[in-house]
Amino acid sequence: MDAADVVVGIETDRGPWVQALIAAGYQVYAINPRQVARFKERYASSGAKGDKGDAHAVADMVRIDREQLRAVADDSEQAQAIKVVARAHQSLIWECTRTFQRLRNTLREYFPSALNAYADLTLTSTDALELLIKAPTPAAAAKLTRTQITAPLTRARPHNRA
Repeated sequence: MDAADVVVGIETDRGPWVQALIAAGYQVYAINPRQVARFKERYASSGAKGDKGDAHAVADMVRIDREQLRAVADDSEQAQAIKVVARAHQSLIWECTRTFQRLRNTLREYFPSALNAYADLTLTSTDALELLIKAPTPAAAAKLTRTQITAPLTRARPHNRA
């Protein structure tokens, strides 16, 4: 049997399982769970919810009422490329957030006075990072001159008032 001869009914139209089935050449039909519930009412009056009963109803729907269902279309190459870029973008945002949360936690444990000193700055700002590069430890911070500390803080202040 060829994959194109296999028809799959599933209660979603997206996700890795759906994309894998389509990529393998199966005919995939997305079925709204409400449609499944209504279909089940044709044959049973209990309306009981259950995975086994739902699976049977979905299989029957695809077999009996396929022409009334919507086949899931494979994405175009452009749509797939956009998804890849969007996923990469989201992953980078999450990684950036995790990195700065780790930085904040590390500073809280190791160098809490830095968090107090940079309270007016966003920890992710270039000004805060400039100070952390100049003074990565409390000992290094103690050696900074007043000018070395106030210059980045002064540059950052106009941005915070806006």
